[in-house]
Amino acid sequence: MSLPEISSGKSSLSIWGDSVVGQALVLLLRNCGYEANRLPTSPLDQPLSLQGSGSSSLLLITPTPQLSLKKRQAFLSALRNTPETATIPVLELRMLGEEAQEEEQRAIRDDCSWHYVSWPCRIEVLAKRIEALIAFQDGKLL
Repeated sequence: MSLPEISSGKSSLSIWGDSVVGQALVLLLRNCGYEANRLPTSPLDQPLSLQGSGSSSLLLITPTPQLSLKKRQAFLSALRNTPETATIPVLELRMLGEEAQEEEQRAIRDDCSWHYVSWPCRIEVLAKRIEALIAFQDGKLL
């Protein structure tokens, strides 16, 4: 089975989260035609910077099992309020069965640039979702 290729020119993706999952996704998504780069996992009390990752079309956030749910939610809440993530779609990979507090669910529903996909999923499904989000952001209909 071959991996899907994106239909338009190379889109740049930034990936943040677990280093093992992030590096695997970089390699898999590059095979799909994306320019994928993993962001360094900086301390959670510092703002996430997309600088140095080129002009990202999407931020992909991997699961972070090493973080407590409370710390992850605080980080994601702060991330939602940064200027850098206000201009591009954010796709959060969420573990199957992961419980979320109502506040987080409400924030996701209220923010049209924030999306999530159950993880694990097939790379084909993830690549198609990424392509759709980037196309929608660019004003194209698939």
